[in-house]
Amino acid sequence: MNIFINGNSLKAFTSGTPQRGLIKALCLLRSDDKFTVFVSMDAEALQLSDYWNSLRNINNVNIVSNLSSQRNINIKKLFGIKNYQSWPKGFDFYLSPGMPEYFNKKQQPSISTVADLSSINAPETSSLKWHGNRIFKNTLKWCMKSNSMIGAISNFTRDELIEKYPAQKELFFSLHNGIEDFWFDDKYETNELTNNYKTQNYWVWWGFGSNRKNLGRLLEAYSELKTENHPLPQLLLIGEIAANQLPVKDQINNSTCVELVPFQEALSLKELVRNSKGLLFPSLYEGFGLPIIETYSQGRPVLYGNCTSMPEVASEYGIPVDSLDVKSIKTGLLKMSQFEISKEYEELVKKYASQFTYQNAAQQLSKLIDQLSTQ
Repeated sequence: MNIFINGNSLKAFTSGTPQRGLIKALCLLRSDDKFTVFVSMDAEALQLSDYWNSLRNINNVNIVSNLSSQRNINIKKLFGIKNYQSWPKGFDFYLSPGMPEYFNKKQQPSISTVADLSSINAPETSSLKWHGNRIFKNTLKWCMKSNSMIGAISNFTRDELIEKYPAQKELFFSLHNGIEDFWFDDKYETNELTNNYKTQNYWVWWGFGSNRKNLGRLLEAYSELKTENHPLPQLLLIGEIAANQLPVKDQINNSTCVELVPFQEALSLKELVRNSKGLLFPSLYEGFGLPIIETYSQGRPVLYGNCTSMPEVASEYGIPVDSLDVKSIKTGLLKMSQFEISKEYEELVKKYASQFTYQNAAQQLSKLIDQLSTQ
């Protein structure tokens, strides 16, 4: 079988990570098929050169540089031009992982997957600007009428799709994200930061601190408890705070118990998570919430927002809070401070996390490809 893959949907640096892992696992799983990845090799794509090279090293994968620039494609999408892209015909199957895509009648069967509908249902939490929001809305609308099936990275996102497009209910399915393979091995790396924190009592958070991550309320709750002399762990924030989150930066700078450090190499991050007392993750909106599973893979608990996909992904193993209520977050922090990480708990959450692999996601997608190809 000759399978087309929309490589432009793999270029998102962070949110594209599980889709890139899924596609690589799918190519390895279906070794008798031929995969052709079409991608606009712009600056965004070139940042992922290691990933494209890893695909090139798989015998059944060919990467084609798309002649249409991403900018020109987006302009056409923005102005409602449905035939915004001249995808080639003649493939046996068409895939667009992580991004809704329009495929015409000769480009079938087809599957697109969608991360979340935050730009539509919760625009205040979305990273998309007005033009990105319109592009997403247009493409999603066209996708509904042209794809054989449409995947969602969580049951929550699937249900959002059903609510918005009830007539297409039968098209939607859940395809849960996997996490990167290194979370499941026994390799760790130390550096000055990991050594400094190894003997300390601390909670951890990592990512890009946009509005949706709700760090302002988390830090407010944490600060109030410290002022009330509760013996809480230190708080280690790993990553970057969005430029428009100046109050959050001030909260960090004014605290002696909160430290912000840059993004860490993968195995050093894993070391920091393993040695922590757990993850604080009271987000306002998540399509999935990868850090929850990544933390569980290291046997550590999670405080999470009791909204969107997080209760589904965290299951019964974490501590839910009302993300909009500082008092609720304070109560959750006190529960986290008293949480006993037993050997039984570590084994339980590690086993739960072990199902969220790229290989499992690829096997599920592979079965759907076979089903649709024989209809």
